[in-house]
Amino acid sequence: MSKHKRRKTRISAVHYNEYDDDPRKQYLAEVKAKKARRRRHLLISCIIIGLIVVYFVSPVSKIQSIQVKGLVNLKADEVKASIQKETSGYYLFTSTKNIENKLKKHALIKKCHVSKTIAGGLRIEIQEAKPVAYAIFQNKTYVIDELAHVEEVSDVNFIKKLESTPRLMSFDSLEHIQTFADQYIQLPYILRNSISDVIFSPKAADPTSIRFVMDNGKQLIVRLNDISKVLSQKKFDYEAYMTEYSDACIFSFEGDSIYITNCQ
Repeated sequence: MSKHKRRKTRISAVHYNEYDDDPRKQYLAEVKAKKARRRRHLLISCIIIGLIVVYFVSPVSKIQSIQVKGLVNLKADEVKASIQKETSGYYLFTSTKNIENKLKKHALIKKCHVSKTIAGGLRIEIQEAKPVAYAIFQNKTYVIDELAHVEEVSDVNFIKKLESTPRLMSFDSLEHIQTFADQYIQLPYILRNSISDVIFSPKAADPTSIRFVMDNGKQLIVRLNDISKVLSQKKFDYEAYMTEYSDACIFSFEGDSIYITNCQ
C-alpha cells in the first residue's frame, strides 16, 4: 500500500483593509483628506494676505528716513523736496533708479547714487557740480553749473559765493539764459576764467548779441548761438590775441571774421 505525502499548503499573508470591501468609504476618505488640505491652504493664504494688508496699512511700509551725503552748496531739505513725489509711496515699490534720474536733472548735482537701507530708509550720495556763472533775472538769482543746469537759488550765503563767478545781466528770458549756459560750458577754461560779466545787448541787426566783459577790461562781442563755435580754442586763442593786440579793447565776431577796435 503506497503512502501519499501530504502537500503543505503555503498560506500567503493577506493584509486586511477596512475600505477594501467598500469603495465608497475609500472615496469619502479621499474627499475628506482633500478638503482638509484645501482648508489648510486657505488658512495659510488668509494669514499671508492678512500680514500683507497689515504691513501696507502701517507706517512701516513707507520710507522711514532719507540720508543725504556729500553736500557742499546744496541743502539736504532742498534735495528731499525735489524728490518728494518719488519718495512718497511704499518703500518696497520705490525705484532708486527713478530717484537718481530725477536728481541728475537738478542743478549742482553731477553724480548721485541712491540705495535702500535695511531699516527701510534711503541713502543718497551726491557729487556736486561746480557753479560756473550766475544770472540776475527779474530780481531773482539763478545759478549755472558745469553741466549747464540753470536753477533759481535763494540762499544768501550761497549767492555770496556765486559772486566770484561771471555774472549774467540784462537777459530778457530764461530761455536765452539756458541757451547761453549750453554754449558757455563748451568754452576753454582759460577763457571762462577770465570773464567778469556777460551782458545781453541786442542790436537791430543782431537781436541776440552777447557782450563779454573780461577781467582786463577788454570786450568780446558775439552772437548767442555762435559762442561755442567762434570762441573755441581753435578759432580764438584768447591768450595769443591778448598778447598780439594788447592795445585793442573790443573784439567783435561776425561769422568767421573778427573786427578789432583799439582803445580810445
